[in-house]
Amino acid sequence: MDNNNVGASAGAILSTPDSPDKVYAWYDNWLASHDWYCFPIVPTGIDGTTTWTSSIKCVKDYRENINMYMLSTSKLAKTPGYQSIKTQPGTTVIGYDYYVSPPN
Repeated sequence: MDNNNVGASAGAILSTPDSPDKVYAWYDNWLASHDWYCFPIVPTGIDGTTTWTSSIKCVKDYRENINMYMLSTSKLAKTPGYQSIKTQPGTTVIGYDYYVSPPN
């Protein structure tokens, strides 16, 4: 087995004055025009403490995945490790994770 044949990932937390609907529409349009397929994911949390309010998952060629989620600023403020994220009222906070798996 080749131990160098692993995937790669990246992620970030971003903010914008745009609404979640506008953010999703922009990304959905851009990703669709670049051969990605996106679909919504229902927020889940065993104890209801998830910090995100909505999410989409986008896939391309079964190797690349993007998970984008809108974060609840009120829940982030109470979550260890995230209290330093400061936003203005009306700001949309977006988290994303990108992963690409190795070729077969």
